[in-house]
Amino acid sequence: MSVHSDTVALADELRAANPTLRTDIQTFPSGAVNLDVHYGNRMFVLAYFPSYKCYGVDEVTDEDGIGTYYQFGFNDFQSAKDKLLAMLKEATLTNSEEKRKARARSS
Repeated sequence: MSVHSDTVALADELRAANPTLRTDIQTFPSGAVNLDVHYGNRMFVLAYFPSYKCYGVDEVTDEDGIGTYYQFGFNDFQSAKDKLLAMLKEATLTNSEEKRKARARSS
């Protein structure tokens, strides 16, 4: 499969697993592909850079500006996908814990 088709399949998989997620895919003439995953008020990115033949994965925060720095870099799609899934799982667990604490405070 191509990078684009792998990315589309991942976006479909994410939305099927969690309908509250929103995904946006951007493709560029250079062959670069960006997948933005919006979960609540958080945003995660998986990007492919054909000139470097590598993937970047990161969470975008309010402190981040527009740039090309990614906290995690990988040479293959599967490793980048695994990291993104791990980050989303952590975000889901954190979100669930925050909701539990909020319910406990309001009781």
